[in-house]
Amino acid sequence: MAIALHNFPEGLAVGVSFGSENTSDGIITALGIGLQNMPEGLIVEDIGCGMPYGLAF
Repeated sequence: MAIALHNFPEGLAVGVSFGSENTSDGIITALGIGLQNMPEGLIVEDIGCGMPYGLAF
């Protein structure tokens, strides 16, 4: 639930960026948010696969 609430405004930001006249703004925003979300996803995956919480960080 928390991840969904966290990702909702990010999705809105990407949508608004692509809705502007310059689509390169949307690409840059999507790449930036994707890079920012990568460590979060890796930690969630590690914990979900049984890695101890302290070792995942």
